[in-house]
Amino acid sequence: MTGIPNRRSFFEHMGTESHRARRYSRSISLAYIDLDHFKEINDTFGHETGDKLLAVVAGVIKRDMFFNAFMGLPCPKKIAGRI
Repeated sequence: MTGIPNRRSFFEHMGTESHRARRYSRSISLAYIDLDHFKEINDTFGHETGDKLLAVVAGVIKRDMFFNAFMGLPCPKKIAGRI
């Protein structure tokens, strides 16, 4: 629905990337995003509105972040230039 990696994708990739980081003595970063009061939005305005909100938030994330070719997980543009 959102076009960005989800929880399942995270768990599928984290083991591999964790191993890769240890092997090459590299650090890895993780960002966890939680939308405060999201349940209230669904309960008050309905799941269709909640889905639209998720799509908008995902669009902002996709616009302001790029996807690391190795992981497919977001990496902030501001940090990526320094890696």
